[in-house]
Amino acid sequence: MIYRLFGNHFALVFVTLGIMVVGAGAMTEQITFLAAHLDTNFIPSEVQMEGNIVILLACFGVFLEHRRYLLAKIYPNGLPDSVEQFDESSHHIGVMFILIAIITEFLDLFFLALNSWGVVSTRVQFAEIATLFAINAATFVCLAIFVLWVLKERPRQTVAA
Repeated sequence: MIYRLFGNHFALVFVTLGIMVVGAGAMTEQITFLAAHLDTNFIPSEVQMEGNIVILLACFGVFLEHRRYLLAKIYPNGLPDSVEQFDESSHHIGVMFILIAIITEFLDLFFLALNSWGVVSTRVQFAEIATLFAINAATFVCLAIFVLWVLKERPRQTVAA
């Protein structure tokens, strides 16, 4: 039962939308910072939120990448072709989310290192927040495309299964 619940397309949509809401919260923090606080030091709450989003995105990517193990429990006699094709695409998307998380964390730590080395200026802070905002916006778009793709693919799998 638990396997079917988390193997369901609507569970994927629900989790993806949840990640998008969290990402929108971080982007709101970043926009607020960029618009109103360029002359202050970096905001720890935004940095902490960024780290949490990276963990969430990486975990979701790992889940998508290893979804086959979950599906093997649902379909013990082998995956139907449509489910296997969907899973193969989900695997690639999961790897993409893991890579996005790694790149985001690398950049976050790079800017944190600059701050700890005393390279603290308004321009560096602006570059940090703008870079992370751009990555978050691109990730948000990827997540939205993924949700639409999952919703589009769902009827085909229901008919084939």
